Amino acid sequence: MVSIPAIYWLWNAKFDKPVCRYIVWPFVPCQDLLASPDDDCANAVTRQDPDTIYPGDGSNCRRRKEFHRLIRTNYNSALHDVLAEYHDDGRLPNARYTDLYDVRFDSTEVNNSDCFHPSEAGHALLADTVWCRSPLGSLDPACSP
Repeated sequence: MVSIPAIYWLWNAKFDKPVCRYIVWPFVPCQDLLASPDDDCANAVTRQDPDTIYPGDGSNCRRRKEFHRLIRTNYNSALHDVLAEYHDDGRLPNARYTDLYDVRFDSTEVNNSDCFHPSEAGHALLADTVWCRSPLGSLDPACSP
């Protein structure tokens, strides 16, 4: 099982694209992240740090950062904990959890149709990351830093 990726980076990869902000995102259902999609973070440095709310971050920036925190602390920790219960009681002895929350997407890794879901390159990034974090992938020379 893998964590939910930090979808904050999906917004960050396309927030500067007017087509995404004004035409596509009003129809994408993730309004916790995409409502009022203009960047009102205090500056580019604060936008690149979704784990910290800075003085000067606007209400939309704070909302996105809070949503980012909730996915990490509520959703992903619940996924991890439930899988651990199944693993520990023997129902899924070979199951493992892979955390992908640190994966960042760039514009090429987010599709251009809804400007929100990973593109083919984004899916490849996620798959490569899962593989490299697996026990067998850690032996793969392609996974070496």
